[in-house]
Amino acid sequence: MVFLICVAVLLGRLLSPAAIHLSHSTASTVEPRRAVILEAAPLRPQRFPETTQTSNKSLPLPLCAKFVEGDVPPVDALLTSLDREVYGEMKRILADSGPIEGGTYTHAPQVKMYMNFASISSVNTICETGFNGGHSSFIMLNSNPKARVISFDLCKHEYVAKVAQLFSRRYGGRFSLICGNSRITLPKFHAQEPHVGCDLMLVDGGRLLKTAIQDLLNFREMASPRNILILDDCPGYAM
Repeated sequence: MVFLICVAVLLGRLLSPAAIHLSHSTASTVEPRRAVILEAAPLRPQRFPETTQTSNKSLPLPLCAKFVEGDVPPVDALLTSLDREVYGEMKRILADSGPIEGGTYTHAPQVKMYMNFASISSVNTICETGFNGGHSSFIMLNSNPKARVISFDLCKHEYVAKVAQLFSRRYGGRFSLICGNSRITLPKFHAQEPHVGCDLMLVDGGRLLKTAIQDLLNFREMASPRNILILDDCPGYAM
């Protein structure tokens, strides 16, 4: 099963510079905020820039290989090492909820790569589409104690709110969950918080191609000048 990773490069390399408008403010000056819920009017979908090239080469990218060097412990050991108490409570919440949708928690190399990307010193603000069971947010919050994580999710499962409440108690203003269709909530958030620049972005929301494309386009407007983009769940990778 292909679980990761299409791309982890600067958006300036991915898209034509002439087509990019980036925020030049730093996230470190932003006062953290607690979880909020946004609503917005529907937006017209956009086409993905033609500058993107795709490939079906083996995963992970040579560019990313250094982030999973050496022996990788089992997933449960990795996640427990980050925050035993919170991870234990997460597992209880999710177990009580029955089957959950997808999740980062099944692939140890992916978990290790997320840990290492999040811990890069220049990463202050992390933005993701697809909170779901909260594993990726949990990984990044604990891998970088100074970073703020802003997650966007449909919030259609009951366990999403329960895990988000757990994170709000534990991590306070470092964590925000914004509920709704990311096609709407991403540009709405950017319009309300134009000074926020995402240093690390994870596209792991809707599984339709058009949804991922729209998330990419919206994240382009939210990206900091130097940023890392991770696109999950795709056959091959783009550079």
